Amino acid sequence: MTDSLERFTAGTSHVINNLMTCVLGYSELIMLKLPEDSPCVEYLRNIEQAAGQAADLCQRMATYAGKGRYVIVPHDINVLTGDFFLLLQSMFRDKADMYWRSTWDLPKVGLDATRYRQALMEVVLNAVEAGGARRNRIWISARMTHLDRAKLDSLIGGRGLCEGMYVAVEVRDTGTGMDAATKDRMFDPFFSTKSASQGMGLSMVQGIMRRMAGAVAVRSEPGKGTAVEMFFPPAPV
Repeated sequence: MTDSLERFTAGTSHVINNLMTCVLGYSELIMLKLPEDSPCVEYLRNIEQAAGQAADLCQRMATYAGKGRYVIVPHDINVLTGDFFLLLQSMFRDKADMYWRSTWDLPKVGLDATRYRQALMEVVLNAVEAGGARRNRIWISARMTHLDRAKLDSLIGGRGLCEGMYVAVEVRDTGTGMDAATKDRMFDPFFSTKSASQGMGLSMVQGIMRRMAGAVAVRSEPGKGTAVEMFFPPAPV
């Protein structure tokens, strides 16, 4: 079922993206024919904005389906996460108190740096929004951990991975938490508890982790916050 959904998502996103390209192209041509003070200009700008949002959604759908170019090379997760943490802290300083804790001497991890930052951004954004009206606290940490067969089989994307040591990156928050039903669906495409959301953010994380041979775990309870862990196998030495 999952493979069929991924193929359908990838195919649909490709077709819709091509259609949106046509919409944007014809909108630009019409704009060139109109005087700047035409009342139709505003309508065309709204069309372009909506088409741009649709194209962005197509990109997210393609990422969920595991499409797109990945450059997998060994990275120091402490350096990569620590540098990106400074940007995250600056972006969300008005909504959350953020902390970064690393474990040094971690082995390098094979991943695509841009995709990893994208996945981490989506998890952190979800943690920020989980604070609701009150200010949230968020901890990002990196460590080594051993995953046995039973643990791997319980993870999202873990069934095809081998037992052994993994580098774990955890994002933990003091937000509202989730009940079991919400937690079970949080990575589903188009599922969201927020009416204004497209619901593709966390499903993108699942697609990215799958392409980087990683897995995801979630712990959450209502009123007790949420912890999302991303597990990566060490790069071959």
